[in-house]
Amino acid sequence: MSQIKREFRKWAKEHPNFMTPTIVKLLEHKGFIIELSEGTDFKRNRIYGVTSLKELKCSECTSTKFKSMNDELGISGMHYSYSEALITMDVIKRALDSVTMEA
Repeated sequence: MSQIKREFRKWAKEHPNFMTPTIVKLLEHKGFIIELSEGTDFKRNRIYGVTSLKELKCSECTSTKFKSMNDELGISGMHYSYSEALITMDVIKRALDSVTMEA
């Protein structure tokens, strides 16, 4: 497992997602993390969240921090279908490809 994935898993344990706390799939793509997690909504329906995260580098930070990139990419990551969540992961990968190519 890569260093960034280890750091993210450690960070996620300390900062669990309220609606989708269980990590199902974790990808590293061009220095970003793309996370698929699951949970239940307020009516107990299974839901899936897909989030792209960027590791924040900070010399004063005592621990690794991550920032969601979904808003910057204009991508919503909440789904009731696992297959739709997987499609969103692919959409995020393509969006991150275009962002890193522009940089």
